[in-house]
Amino acid sequence: MKAKLLLIPLLSMCVAPICGCTPKAPQKVNLSYGSNIDDKMSELTYSELLNMVNNKESFLLALRPGVEEVITCSCWKTFSFLLNNYVSTNDRIVYVANVYQIADYEENFGLIAPAHQDPGFALFKDGKLQKQYIYTTKNTPQYWQNKDALKEFIEEISNEPRLIYTDIASFESVIASSNDKEVIASFVRKSCGDCGYVLPNVLVPYTNEHKLENDIYILDIEALGYWKATMTDDEKAAYQAIKDNLKLSESTNPTYGFSTGVVPTTFVYKNNQIIDGSVFFNDSLGLEGGKVVVKESYYTQARSVNLHYLDNVEVKVLEGLEVPEGDYVAYGNYYFWSQNAANRYHSPLLRAFLDKYAK
Repeated sequence: MKAKLLLIPLLSMCVAPICGCTPKAPQKVNLSYGSNIDDKMSELTYSELLNMVNNKESFLLALRPGVEEVITCSCWKTFSFLLNNYVSTNDRIVYVANVYQIADYEENFGLIAPAHQDPGFALFKDGKLQKQYIYTTKNTPQYWQNKDALKEFIEEISNEPRLIYTDIASFESVIASSNDKEVIASFVRKSCGDCGYVLPNVLVPYTNEHKLENDIYILDIEALGYWKATMTDDEKAAYQAIKDNLKLSESTNPTYGFSTGVVPTTFVYKNNQIIDGSVFFNDSLGLEGGKVVVKESYYTQARSVNLHYLDNVEVKVLEGLEVPEGDYVAYGNYYFWSQNAANRYHSPLLRAFLDKYAK
């Protein structure tokens, strides 16, 4: 096991990124995700943290000094209580991880484990450590001990996220109270490869590039308990029922639904009605006349007349599109887009949707 890195107290100097002195605030970071349903900090495993770093996410991370059950330092207990209170009343997500466990790995992202049971806090921007704050008993900033000071501190270093995780009940409440304001929702599933691509490669970069007028609500139907890798027939029926209820399926929403309901699907609502939609990837490829073409897609000639964001998109219809060799992968008689090739067509479509409704 790799030896833990230790923070050595220096009496004669104060190194801003790691000491308890109030450091100069970094430029505000646009947080990648928020949540209006969390009532406490989100626990991270090392592999989850590594995935967030690899996806170049921007986030707030509380550094717990050890295993919760054996921490005796009241400073962590006070700080964690304040953070959980903050999370329960605000849309920003605060993640938490055992900093000593992280320090045991060769790749520790630049995080420094304290010599004692002192809490820490870190700000990541685009997957890189922006600044780390470590509690000390000398000249202790008030954000370690006071809820109002903590709120002010967090809002000083970060901007409110625009991608907000929510649940169905909370989202229905937003829709019901929105009146004639447009509301955007993207339906995803955390283990879905297409969702794992669109979030870090399209949605997060888009929110960083633009000052959005509207939040984009994220409904992860797997995290909400409606899907799992292995399901009984009854569970499959319940999963189909929730897709139908959300109007993701073509049978319940002929204009903007697709197939039996797919993810990622993004809808915009107005006056409690779906008024436009976008589906990312989910094309089916096949042979036609000896060539590989898109056999099924959300983007058909028939549906294009109901999609109101296509004016400035070069390729509006994907059904029937020839897919050149090198842009697909063949497994026997089955053909699949390579993600980067499919993204050349789908990213402009989703971005055009966001240009119309989110900015």
